[in-house]
Amino acid sequence: MKVIIKKPFEDYQVTEIKQEDFSTIVGGIAEYVPIWRNYEMIINEEGKLDELPTNLMERPYSDCIFGNAIFVKYDSLSDEYISLTDKEIEVLKFYLSIKYYSVTREENDQIDPDDYIYFGVISN
Repeated sequence: MKVIIKKPFEDYQVTEIKQEDFSTIVGGIAEYVPIWRNYEMIINEEGKLDELPTNLMERPYSDCIFGNAIFVKYDSLSDEYISLTDKEIEVLKFYLSIKYYSVTREENDQIDPDDYIYFGVISN
């Protein structure tokens, strides 16, 4: 399937991969994060804890994405991930440029992952 991959300190890259490759590309357990409509971002579930390099900073600077990120399309009718079309790639790249800021190597050295780890408490 055709997806967009964003690695730290690199530009967005359009490539063909298989769903089985998700965990390998993100370097660990894949976490599926809905980002917009039927598009999802797949990241390493423990990227912050493992102190992977900072990749993207969410605007308005409320959270960071650590490690590689894969942007995919989810089809709820078939319950499968499907290829992005060329038009969807253009639209999604534009959306990502508004929603996220790409972190440089220099900025990465100044970011402390502990500042972006949140713990929730569930009470009954």
